[in-house]
Amino acid sequence: MKWLRLLVLLSVAVPLFIYLVFGAVGYADAREEAELRVSRSLRVAHEHASKVMAASEALQDRVVAMVSGRSPQELRIHADELHATLLARVKDQPQIQSVWIFDAEGKPIASSRFAQLPVFDVSDRDYFQFHRLRPPGQRYISGPLVTRTTKEKIVDISIGYEDHNGQFGGVISVSLLSAYFQDFYSDLVADEPGLAVNLFREDGAIYTRWPLVDKAPEQLAPDSPVMRRLHQGEASAQMRGISSVDRQDRIIAYRKVG
Repeated sequence: MKWLRLLVLLSVAVPLFIYLVFGAVGYADAREEAELRVSRSLRVAHEHASKVMAASEALQDRVVAMVSGRSPQELRIHADELHATLLARVKDQPQIQSVWIFDAEGKPIASSRFAQLPVFDVSDRDYFQFHRLRPPGQRYISGPLVTRTTKEKIVDISIGYEDHNGQFGGVISVSLLSAYFQDFYSDLVADEPGLAVNLFREDGAIYTRWPLVDKAPEQLAPDSPVMRRLHQGEASAQMRGISSVDRQDRIIAYRKVG
């Protein structure tokens, strides 16, 4: 049941949370202008995140097609070729930190990032354990992670694949840079004074935010306005509420990314 609940949780992927301070509380014109700014900025951020996710999943599907039905021995023989192919696939995709092909034990077979593979495994990662227990084809979006090779903050999208025997062959991992989203949000906020943007998972774990706030929580509180509405099954909403970051009254809007 634990994994079933997690699967339901992750099927929603990542929503966006935007809040905006507005002055002159009680003035209808000020509030209307603030709400329009929030709605416009949310739409821009949502379209950006949706395109990033779609492109990353399309890339992942192409890699799955490359490796499915092949034995780990065959894949390792062609590791150099796989590296070159993965490297070419991520060219001009600055959102991608790396693409990895892991075997059924969680050990790397090939990577877009390294020609000479470092020695490590991901068998203890939540996403690997998720795929090992399920048929291939189900996508998993991780919580916030730090890579074991370069120590960068990432969001990991993974999917399992079958080997030559039709058994669990391993996992294809596409890691997205949290800093890529942060850079985009910093540009968005620069044009909208008073705006703040968070990208987070449906359980409230925050991937990235802008502007950066000292000692800000890493997860939205379960009783926050957004989490209450999400638990009610609302895919998007706009409301007034108290920010979990600074406890100030805000206009809040969010939308789930597909």
